[in-house]
Amino acid sequence: VGSSWSANMAAGLTNFEIFYIACCVFTRGLSWVELYQPANWKYFRDVQTVVPVHLSHIRPLTFFTCSGHYLSCLYILFPYLFGVEPPAKFAGLVFGVLFGITVGFWVFVYDLQDYRPLSERRKNCDDSLVLTYQGFWLTDWTNHGPLLLMFSKFAYDAGEGAFLLENWWMPMAWGCTWLICIWLPFQLLGGDPLYADLRRDKPITHRAAVILKMIVITTFGYFMGMYCNKPFYELWLGVSGAARSALVGSEL
Repeated sequence: VGSSWSANMAAGLTNFEIFYIACCVFTRGLSWVELYQPANWKYFRDVQTVVPVHLSHIRPLTFFTCSGHYLSCLYILFPYLFGVEPPAKFAGLVFGVLFGITVGFWVFVYDLQDYRPLSERRKNCDDSLVLTYQGFWLTDWTNHGPLLLMFSKFAYDAGEGAFLLENWWMPMAWGCTWLICIWLPFQLLGGDPLYADLRRDKPITHRAAVILKMIVITTFGYFMGMYCNKPFYELWLGVSGAARSALVGSEL
């Protein structure tokens, strides 16, 4: 184990791994840029009473989306932190969570109204119940799409063990872990539900249905990885390889 760890450290992160981690950092950075935009920060500091101002600073770190990014970075850094290669099933877990994050956002959360100017969005809104601030389309796009596509490479490289049927429950278990260890404490500390569909004024049946959808989508993502990740990634390799060959040929 020690020699393997030393070899990994000597080799260092690949360019692709560095790029992936940089993209994760970039997406988190965009969330803070969005928060501290003058108009948005004034709203958080002086107007809304949904979340205490001191907790708004860490709010961009608490979403379910963030948890998927943390997991993917942990997968990449696993050999350097623990001295062994990550279990193959860890890649399947991450893929399932990233799939749930991506598809769940574009199907159930995405709303063009989120990008309207703050002055327009705040009409007839209760600032003690609903956070109504201007979002950035770039933030949402980078958080929900490119990282899933890039991680498909890591899931492919993990081999057949990444998507064993016996581990189908893992993305669902991670969703429950996020709810209990991150979402619930954050809500109890500041009253902020993070997601509009989990607000306290929503019926308990509605909130339960939202949580169930999250669990179903992440679990479905695991099965999508099982049946689609390998052919999808191999197709991508073939297309990109053909494109490179065409470009090289045209240069010659």
